[in-house]
Amino acid sequence: MIALSCVASGASYPICDGKPPSLALKELRNDYIDRLLPANNSAVMISIQLTDQTRFYTLNQQINALETRVQQCNNATKLGALSYHLMAVLSTCNDPKTFSEVNLQELIQQRFESQFYYRNRTQRLAFDGWYQYGLALQALCVNGADVDIDVICKALQGQNEDGGWAYGVDETSQMVLGLLCVKNQQNVANNATHLALLNSAIQSAITYLESSVKIEGENTFIGNRYSAPEALLALNEASKVMNVNLSFCNATATTLLTPLTDDDQIASIYQRLPVISGKSVLTLKESWTCAAPETTTAPSTTATTTTVPAPKCEDYSQIEEDVVYITVTLLVIVTLGEPYTGPYDYSQVVVNVANGTKLVEVMFQAKCTGNFKYETKMTTWGASVRSVNGLTARGDQREYWSLRDGATGSSYSTGASSYVPKDNDLVLFKLSTW
Repeated sequence: MIALSCVASGASYPICDGKPPSLALKELRNDYIDRLLPANNSAVMISIQLTDQTRFYTLNQQINALETRVQQCNNATKLGALSYHLMAVLSTCNDPKTFSEVNLQELIQQRFESQFYYRNRTQRLAFDGWYQYGLALQALCVNGADVDIDVICKALQGQNEDGGWAYGVDETSQMVLGLLCVKNQQNVANNATHLALLNSAIQSAITYLESSVKIEGENTFIGNRYSAPEALLALNEASKVMNVNLSFCNATATTLLTPLTDDDQIASIYQRLPVISGKSVLTLKESWTCAAPETTTAPSTTATTTTVPAPKCEDYSQIEEDVVYITVTLLVIVTLGEPYTGPYDYSQVVVNVANGTKLVEVMFQAKCTGNFKYETKMTTWGASVRSVNGLTARGDQREYWSLRDGATGSSYSTGASSYVPKDNDLVLFKLSTW
């Protein structure tokens, strides 16, 4: 990614140094929030409330929609959804135990009881996954409920030898935040053995996250650009009570806090937003108060409509003297595994186009060959790739199509509507998870 020139190298961030956000960061924060306002999502509500309640112009509408979502919750609702709903309710200063006549706290506690039993068998892994398990620890804790010690012990038993949980940074970040919160409750804090085990687990997880820092050119990530925001928030919270190396904080924040591209999904935006304020959901436990929006009228988030000529298949076999042509190879990989080590299990199509052609236009010309298919969704900031060769990224499974340099595996800093391939470029479309 390319950082805004006004918040580039040398910039300071509240999450790194505790100082108030600069004017440039405030402008970026406002842009992020305005993009999120139309979204009907509990996680989005939490993100905006933590960052700037005074700009949540659609708060009343969102609370009404939240009531509908909560009314649909039952014993089959997964921990992640229940937790986001509870913390969204709490962020609006309503009671999660009575909101919309549903006790979200009780539903989470009941769901915890079934996490390690499947078809009458005991299992070591949480049924809803460690990411959602960590969210649930946070939700109960910030709502003031003591988490059962058995629930905490199960979490510690699920930790990998390298200090992480499950598949990596995402799950580990959520577990760190959850365990940091519950370590202060009485059944842990007053028991020296429990507290020592919990502190050891958190310290191992911190070491794992620190070891997951990656530098790719001018970009610094923790895991990848999608896992980095929550990891940075987790490490920042841990640094308040434990020894944490945050020497990479400014570089990571600079990488994350950039102008939006057409590849940025709602999820990646709401995860990045709290980095600007440096507030995680644990803030909801610390004398949280609510503020009304400055106005009930939201700014327009409708994109300006312009007439765009329909694309057409070009015949590049007819050489024009004044046109410079380039060759671009599109690679498609559907393997979800990381890290990327070079082309494998892929299909490809080679396209000849005029120099200066944007990637989205190259994709259309590839489609004209009959060997490449894709679907995009137009957003206010460009075309977002949703499907490639008939395979659609499943949002509910946290999947997306990432655009990368096929030679190195590095993610592009811009999206399909902005990136201009060079001659002999290998453009990789990789089905990934955030």
